[in-house]
Amino acid sequence: MQFRRLTSKYFVQTLLLPLPQNDDERSVAGALQATAEENGTGVVWYDASICDNIRFNGLTFELPARTYIKRSPHPVITLRVAGSDADLLYLSGGADEDADNERYILRDSWARKARGVIFGAHSPKIKQQINFGGFDELELAVFASGDIKEAAISPVKNPLPPDAVSITLEDAGTDFIEFVFSTGK
Repeated sequence: MQFRRLTSKYFVQTLLLPLPQNDDERSVAGALQATAEENGTGVVWYDASICDNIRFNGLTFELPARTYIKRSPHPVITLRVAGSDADLLYLSGGADEDADNERYILRDSWARKARGVIFGAHSPKIKQQINFGGFDELELAVFASGDIKEAAISPVKNPLPPDAVSITLEDAGTDFIEFVFSTGK
């Protein structure tokens, strides 16, 4: 299990989990909660059916309501982690598919402020170009794969700022990247 792998090297203080919505999710959530408790990790549950903000240790986790795309039973994940000197945006693949205007506006406002962005994958196939307004503060872009990078970045529509660092995990030969947030304390 990934959580055991993570906790073998790091202490995870708190695990954020969405409230399960079906039996499969309840099974996974129960296993994660049990593993967290075995490792001295607290669990904070949030309602993924609504937009939610969770604050602790000087960071705000902004979690929009769970959404799905028509071609998949798995949710599309978007979240923002913000603090005094931190602003990280995570966009899973499929973030643009079936998205309503409100979600586009929210995601674009987050993108403008983000100092770091992670473009994740939703499935092996990329169905469409990822569109957003641009990045004003971006320092680091992480891509799950070269295909994701091609779908997310184009010199004309979605250019990266010239000083931004770009990392593609498949090229780096890893599926793990560590972010350390300073809360200014």
